[in-house]
Amino acid sequence: MIEMIEDERKAWLEWRRQGLGASDVANIIAGSYGGLYAVVADKLGLLEEQDATPEMERGLAWEARIADAIQALTGLYVVGEQAWVAHRGIPHHRATVDGFLHNQPEASISDVDVVLEIKTQGMFVRTPWERHEAQVRWQMHVTDCSRALIAVATIDDDESGEGEFCNVLVRWVERDPVIEAEMIEAAENAWGWITKGELPPPETASALELVKKLNATVRKDADAKDLTEVEADVIRLSEIKAAIKTVEDEAKALEARIRHFVGDASKGTTPAGWKVSVSAPRKALDETEALKAFPLLTKTVLDKDAVLEAHGKTALDPFKFPVGARSLTITKPKDYPND
Repeated sequence: MIEMIEDERKAWLEWRRQGLGASDVANIIAGSYGGLYAVVADKLGLLEEQDATPEMERGLAWEARIADAIQALTGLYVVGEQAWVAHRGIPHHRATVDGFLHNQPEASISDVDVVLEIKTQGMFVRTPWERHEAQVRWQMHVTDCSRALIAVATIDDDESGEGEFCNVLVRWVERDPVIEAEMIEAAENAWGWITKGELPPPETASALELVKKLNATVRKDADAKDLTEVEADVIRLSEIKAAIKTVEDEAKALEARIRHFVGDASKGTTPAGWKVSVSAPRKALDETEALKAFPLLTKTVLDKDAVLEAHGKTALDPFKFPVGARSLTITKPKDYPND
């Protein structure tokens, strides 16, 4: 398995952006990593390119060795590593495959009938088989292979970054035309949004942070939006937030009673064996007193009040930057029944 050089990686990213790959369709099907919303946003160039994560680097480091293990386990050779493949009839259906399996050490893509997908994961991690299977099903569709083998290796990561091999799980997946047809339908729905240059309404919880990021700025002169299409969503979110507040209020009241009975002790027990611990108070730094104590070893701080008094209440506005997501508040209609 050969790592891409920089120019090749740029070409691959451009090729990948012009179609729907296996990880794209898997995310759409599984609703992972922002689901459909994130896939379309990525294809429209709205997302920054991700730097390689430790998990990605681990996968690259172990991929060739796992491939050798698969050959030893199955007796099949790994060929066509990191092949870029487009569907013969639908060119925007694409896949980059880790490799193919064949009983000969050299074979062309017309000879192979088995796709290989290699994954690595850390210790004590639940294997996302649903997403992995969606990936290889799309790869089978694109390559016209009838079978796929998923190999998931568990690596005990250490400080060296190399990690220690623990085990490998393998799963064979047979091609299923019914599931494949559903995936094609989902992919074509995504491609429709991409070709229109529009983002779809987000449908998964994993899309929330991305929606916040892409809508982080605000136009103060914008008219109020007509939310007829999502009115039911507004009402339901209001009800859920009210329910959450009720539960949080109950939790706070219960905590208050428990803290009262623990008092200034650090722990308490119940007849049934329940144990409660209350930590020592957290301490915050009094910067003003610290500055007085170490005047020669500290930097001065901005006197905001003096600036505002001297230059007006908007003097610091040009130096402010947004922190976190814009907050969302829902106000019920006056005639809406209270909970």
